[in-house]
Formats: sequence, C-alpha cells, structure tokens
Amino acid sequence: MKLLRVAPIAILACALALTACANTIRGVG
Repeated sequence: MKLLRVAPIAILACALALTACANTIRGVG
C-alpha cells in the first residue's frame, strides 16, 4: 500500500464526502 497510490483515492473520497455534506446541509437548510 503505497502513499502515491492511496493519496488520489483519499482526495477523491474526501471531495465526495464534502459534496455530500454540503448537499445535505443545503437540502436541510
């Protein structure tokens, strides 16, 4: 498990989580 291979996946997952969170807050608010 190399950092270079995991980094892009982690960034993608983080971005997806942030968008989902923002969408939920927007939908609730």
